[in-house]
Amino acid sequence: MYIGVCQALIASLIFIASSSLSAHDAVGEDGVKIANSRYKIFTAEHEAVSSSGKSVKIQSIFKIDLETGTVWRYRQGVDQKGKPFEEFFEVPNQ
Repeated sequence: MYIGVCQALIASLIFIASSSLSAHDAVGEDGVKIANSRYKIFTAEHEAVSSSGKSVKIQSIFKIDLETGTVWRYRQGVDQKGKPFEEFFEVPNQ
């Protein structure tokens, strides 16, 4: 059930992100043109399984490749050797 919910959520995020983009350059609040990019970074709420096994809603940072539709989620933490890391990892089965 959890995987189906995540897949539906990711699919809807991709649809929303791709449908909100236009073919024209956007203009910021200060009137400066914002160039279109292949990638878009956005935040979204999604369901995750906590360590106790419960389903919880959390806010995460995502990156989408607008040409291929591939989505990555940002994470940070500490590896087994105690070294901090930051990465975007691909969301499978989107």
